[in-house]
Amino acid sequence: MTIAKALIAEMDQEAEATRRCLERVPEDKLGWKPHEKSLSLGQLAHHLAITPGEMAQSMTDGGMDLADFPEELYLAAESAASLVLTLE
Repeated sequence: MTIAKALIAEMDQEAEATRRCLERVPEDKLGWKPHEKSLSLGQLAHHLAITPGEMAQSMTDGGMDLADFPEELYLAAESAASLVLTLE
């Protein structure tokens, strides 16, 4: 198995686990924060939903600069249902 095929298989497996997690985010708790200085649950869940796409994009662009994160990483999810759509 090539490295590319192994990475794709692993990302597919992780996507299933991430999807199950995002499907369980309660709609009425999107604004909840684990700590006053933390991001909200909606922001954390949105970050989780966009991370696989960001990783794939960085692989095709030749790398990722961690100091140059897009602003969309800090957006909150509009709804619990939108999280799975964002992941897809």
